[in-house]
Amino acid sequence: MPVVALPPIQNQKPKSKWTLDEVIADPVRYLALHDDLDQQYALNGLTPRHRRELVGRWHQWAHEGQDPDDSDWRVWLIMAGRGFGKTLAGSQWVLRVARADPNAQIALVGAVSNSEAIKLLKIAVS
Repeated sequence: MPVVALPPIQNQKPKSKWTLDEVIADPVRYLALHDDLDQQYALNGLTPRHRRELVGRWHQWAHEGQDPDDSDWRVWLIMAGRGFGKTLAGSQWVLRVARADPNAQIALVGAVSNSEAIKLLKIAVS
């Protein structure tokens, strides 16, 4: 198995000796166990397909509050500040609902700019 070979970041080399196959097999675990430098090396080495898969495993690395519970609710409100991941959380929820029920009626309500609305829709359909 080849060792992850990624371009250097600020002339530093990663400390990890994980192979590319190991990173691809469990990228969430790899990212959780390594520092920022090794994480950047790993992400730089993933193909677009593998990056999409990592986003598809979002529920594994979402933090509390980004993934709604399974109880019976009608409204899911995320009231949080910048950088919390509200857009990603909303788009992942829409994607999950739409995949489970293609006839689902979904409404996202909030004060956003046109660019934010377009960003949310692009994330949801990608």
